[in-house]
Amino acid sequence: MSDAEAAGTAFAVAAGCGSRRDGAGATCLRALTAAQIVALSGTPSTPASYLVGPIADGQILPGGFEAAFESGQFNHMPVISGTTSDEKNFLLAVKEYFSGPPRVPPTESDFQTYVSKTFTGDSPHYPTGTIEEILSRYPLHAYATPQLAMDAVQTDGLVCTQQRVNRLLARQAPVYAYEFKDQTAPFYFPELPGFQPLAYHTSDIQYLFPLFHGGPLGTPHRLNSQQEKLSDQMVTARTNFARTGNPNGEGNSPWPRYEVEPGKSSFYLSQNIPALSTFTDADFSAAHKCVFGTQPWSIERLTPRPSAHAFSPGPTDDGALQIQQAKTQRRKENHDV
Repeated sequence: MSDAEAAGTAFAVAAGCGSRRDGAGATCLRALTAAQIVALSGTPSTPASYLVGPIADGQILPGGFEAAFESGQFNHMPVISGTTSDEKNFLLAVKEYFSGPPRVPPTESDFQTYVSKTFTGDSPHYPTGTIEEILSRYPLHAYATPQLAMDAVQTDGLVCTQQRVNRLLARQAPVYAYEFKDQTAPFYFPELPGFQPLAYHTSDIQYLFPLFHGGPLGTPHRLNSQQEKLSDQMVTARTNFARTGNPNGEGNSPWPRYEVEPGKSSFYLSQNIPALSTFTDADFSAAHKCVFGTQPWSIERLTPRPSAHAFSPGPTDDGALQIQQAKTQRRKENHDV
């Protein structure tokens, strides 16, 4: 909390509003334009130090995520919760792009350093021996490049945490879990020779908003026919969800509810080409090495971010209708071109 408050004060000073914690300071901050705020958000390669995640301040957020989910102190409503199968390739691509010229891909040394610094026994989240366990479960020789090894260990830390969130939420609210797995998704970054993006973080946004390309440095790409089919399925599911709280509209197919009650099976929807399919919670755990003797994936350490793509239906259908309208308009533009 103190760190977040310090970051907020530093932002206010940088914005010209001073360090006052009174009405005048708040009025000054509220008067800032979007352009002024964006100018203080950092560069494409390095976010500003003012940026912080959700903070349990004891008032608006009385406790941490895990405690709230376990106690039921959250707004109970249907949830779509999912990740991509190669989340961290996005940040690895960002780092590589801004490493040059010449651009430098992750090295074996980078991988070893990341594991050693992240999973040190000095951390309250990871007991002694976690480094050795990680290196044993993610041996470099099992991956074609250090980039893929880095993606695996970093992605698994995120998605296994999301799996734990799914299990907590599903005891108290309807949950529909998915994994976006199209590893041929268009890569909107400028060329990075040898880089394998696979199903990277944000790659699925192109299927909801055609020609999405991440920002001014990105390159838009059209989807192929199989990807267009998947896009239609994904948009339909979210439109149904916004209207009914069920991505199927009604029933439990093709997207089964993720259930954790005794005697029930927990399923994920695989968003992939050439066709949708389902797989079990156990399959997900095996693919992402979610079961450890020391269970290093901590919810409080790896707090779910918007990168986990959690959607909840709002009071209107506007969001889903905007997706449909944007998709229709983009397709018209593609046809006109």
